[in-house]
Formats: sequence, structure tokens, C-alpha cells
Amino acid sequence: KMLLSIVLLSVVFFTGCVNNTNVSTKANTHKVTAEHSKLKVIKFKKAKGIFNAKSALFIDARGAKLYKKGTILGAINVPVKGFKKLKKKVLPANKKAKIVVFCNGFKCEKAEELAVLLEKEGFKKVLVYKGGYPEWKKNKQPLMGLVKKCK
Repeated sequence: KMLLSIVLLSVVFFTGCVNNTNVSTKANTHKVTAEHSKLKVIKFKKAKGIFNAKSALFIDARGAKLYKKGTILGAINVPVKGFKKLKKKVLPANKKAKIVVFCNGFKCEKAEELAVLLEKEGFKKVLVYKGGYPEWKKNKQPLMGLVKKCK
């Protein structure tokens, strides 16, 4: 039933195939420790309220492979290591737009790294949802993911 629910809630279909080969890459590490304390962190209830109100852009900071496996419904993927390449293509022109960044739960720091990069680009309303995709999924909230299987 849960798998059926996830499939039914998936409204975005990815057309590319996922290669199951493990690729080892080194993520760019950004020194943001001192800047973390300035970030606005939100909890699940606040993230859900923003999602339901459709008042923010949700950005998944994880890599493309995890994003395609599952993410918050409607979220776009902007991995930290691909930020420079993607920023002009996918980010809103309005620097006052509300943005919620998330990653793979409380131990993942990619959301904070991305939030710092967004603030450096001039975005004024950046929120970090620390529970991220795992908490969202655990609370049975709307998801999307890759539904097409490669042959």
C-alpha cells in the first residue's frame, strides 16, 4: 500500500534513466560553519504549513541520484556542487522569494551549505528545513520520484 501511495503521489515523471553504477565523486566543501548560526531553521510543522500554503520554492540540496529516488513534491534539485552551474537556470529572479532548502535529515549539512550560497547570491528569505526528506516521508507527506524503470 505504501509503494502504491508513493506512486500515486508522484506527479512528476523523470524521463532519464538512472545508472546503478556507483560513481565516486568528491563534493565541494564550503566553509560555512560560522555562518550556520545566522541561518533560519524551521521544523516540520512550519515546513508543512509553507508547503500547504504554496508560499515558497522548495529546493533539495542532495545529489541528483537521491533526488530522483524521492523528494518533496514540487521541489527542484540544486546540489551544492552544481550550484554555480544551475543558479541562473533554476533560481527565481526575485531575490525576496521565500526558499526552503532541505537535504537528507538532521545530520546532513548540504541544506545549510546551500542556504549560505543562496544568501551570498542576495536571497533574503532562505529557510532551512533540517528534518528534510526523511522526516517528510516519515510523516507521509506528498512525495515525487522516479517512476520510470530502465530496461
